[in-house]
Amino acid sequence: MASMQDRIKFYRTAPFDPRFTQTNQARHCFQHYMDYHRCNTIMSEKSKDTTDCDYFKLCYKSLCPSEWMERFDNWKDEGIFPGKL
Repeated sequence: MASMQDRIKFYRTAPFDPRFTQTNQARHCFQHYMDYHRCNTIMSEKSKDTTDCDYFKLCYKSLCPSEWMERFDNWKDEGIFPGKL
């Protein structure tokens, strides 16, 4: 199995995820955004390197429109993000 560093190095687009089989990838985008921020929080709390979390960032950046990412960031900063980060 490829290491996370290899996945990041050879990343092209978000891979198929059987949880999100429909054409509408909004939920897929949202889930990767949350996974990235959860990963950063957990790794930072354990004082570990957060570079493995970059895989989730690459995924959500390839799936999410830039307007959504800005909105998500604003919600997160304002403390009104609808998901548990």
